[in-house]
Amino acid sequence: MDFSSAFDKVCHSLLIHKLRRSGVGGTLLEWFESYLAKRLQFVVLNGHISHEYVACSGVPQGSHLGPVLFSVFINDITSSINHCKYLLFADDLKIFKTVTSNNDVELIQADLDGINMWCKLNGMIINTKKSYHIKYTKKKVQLPSSYKLQLDTLQEVEEIRDLGVTMDTQLKFKVHIDTTVKEAARMLGFLKRNIKGFVSPQTKIILYNSLVRSKLEFASVVWSPQYAAPSQRLERIQRSFTRYLAYHTSGISHKATYDLRLKHFKMMSLYNRRIILDLTFLKKLLSGQMACSELLNKINFKIPYRYPRNPITNILVVPVSRTNALKHSPLSRMCSEYNRF
Repeated sequence: MDFSSAFDKVCHSLLIHKLRRSGVGGTLLEWFESYLAKRLQFVVLNGHISHEYVACSGVPQGSHLGPVLFSVFINDITSSINHCKYLLFADDLKIFKTVTSNNDVELIQADLDGINMWCKLNGMIINTKKSYHIKYTKKKVQLPSSYKLQLDTLQEVEEIRDLGVTMDTQLKFKVHIDTTVKEAARMLGFLKRNIKGFVSPQTKIILYNSLVRSKLEFASVVWSPQYAAPSQRLERIQRSFTRYLAYHTSGISHKATYDLRLKHFKMMSLYNRRIILDLTFLKKLLSGQMACSELLNKINFKIPYRYPRNPITNILVVPVSRTNALKHSPLSRMCSEYNRF
């Protein structure tokens, strides 16, 4: 769900009431009231300036307190969600539920009605034209469903971009990989045109890592390719860069193999880097550097009934998978890679 001008519509009196209800009181609450009150604003249009007016809503944007105050204001929206699971990050709200019958469809609609009622009571408006619903399934025959929010029917989509990752209904991430390859190729072309005057190959590698490789690896833990073809498409970008680098550097021919070029420039293939990123993510999860109990509960250790004669190699339990999608899902893939490592 997308909120319209979310930070501008925070009612000051309601926010102070919620701060008081959260345990903020005394001089600190008075300070917050002073911080929000008497904020003069004006509008400039075509060189003409309006009269100043006092805004009675909105949290100061660009400040440290703005996002905190907005979070305090919106956090109780979850009290209106009784049947679905939800994810809330600032003004980014998602609700989701496994649907097996028409009753589940009705429960999702009930939660949408609850969210709509919360918005009316708190003066917030959801932009229904920028709010969508998507079904993640491999079933050919799907249960028909339609959802309404503020009397508007939510548009059903086949793919959706969420926090920088485009997800399709079958979680194959083909669209995301296609977009990533196009953006990285465009940035690589820009880089080649503008680093001709650089002499040091290390400077070029640093620029490539920050401008191109960062695009090829962003959130790869989520969308790491299942098959060789999309993996090679990603690798082709780096192949092109190392070939360009070898052509403008002495000591190695641009016709040398990809592995030799990587070794010469002390680089690593994108495939191996994705494995390292997976293992790093898993290490942070297991060591507590990343606090996510829901993911941690899904990782199980393989404990033998009796002391084995040979060293234990498969330390983590890899779930049995009937489909490639489940086999290559993030946690299953990480556990398999860790056992092989």
